[in-house]
Amino acid sequence: MTFHRNLIFENDQLVWDFRLENYGKEALYFQHIMHPLMPLQQISDIKLPDFIELYYTINKDSQLNISRDELKTLLLNHDKASASMFILRNLKENQFSVMMKTGIKLTVNFPLNLFSSLGIWWNKSGYPDEKNHQRSECALEPISGNSSMLKDAFNEGLALKVEQETSFSWRINWIVQKV
Repeated sequence: MTFHRNLIFENDQLVWDFRLENYGKEALYFQHIMHPLMPLQQISDIKLPDFIELYYTINKDSQLNISRDELKTLLLNHDKASASMFILRNLKENQFSVMMKTGIKLTVNFPLNLFSSLGIWWNKSGYPDEKNHQRSECALEPISGNSSMLKDAFNEGLALKVEQETSFSWRINWIVQKV
């Protein structure tokens, strides 16, 4: 098996091309979660995709009954010294955006047929819980499955699959705009 990741610069886009080659004699199930960290203190706004279910997943999955706008407000007004992980399940849209205080807007497009969920790591100096080691960061990560656990995605029939002696490719686009 070989995993390929290429970053292509096209006009106002960063295009991430991925390919998994399976040289084996059996199909291979996998999960891809791309989660680049962004500085939380630089984010001024976010636009989340619409979803059917929302889960808070730090200690134990618990379903929340709030809209994407309510979640946005919760995130942008998140308490100091706390960390949270949310998963938006059964997405209705294949895009999210992050607006930076510098006037840069990052819009991420991903294949909805492969990534049915969006994970949100929102850490406002709450992790790690060690003095002088806390970080202020976030990541929004398309997920193939309802969690970041391959065994769960496999059991739910949502894991990605590359057949024997073939390859599987996908693309995620980041559009960068000055607004």
